[in-house]
Amino acid sequence: MNTNEVAQIKSLYRSREFALLKKIAFEMIAQLYKELPTGETQFQYLKNSLTRDGMIHGIDQYIKEIERISNE
Repeated sequence: MNTNEVAQIKSLYRSREFALLKKIAFEMIAQLYKELPTGETQFQYLKNSLTRDGMIHGIDQYIKEIERISNE
């Protein structure tokens, strides 16, 4: 990332809009935790579980990366 992009991310991180984006991200994570994986076979159940967990991890890592860049 160039310095201009980092500055934009830092500006976003300090804004009220980021607090709203963070709230949406945590609501998405909470909703994903509520959804119990299902599947007709053990393989399908495992696939659905891993997909859900990957989505949760991805959202969490995205927010943490913005925070990391902003605090450098």
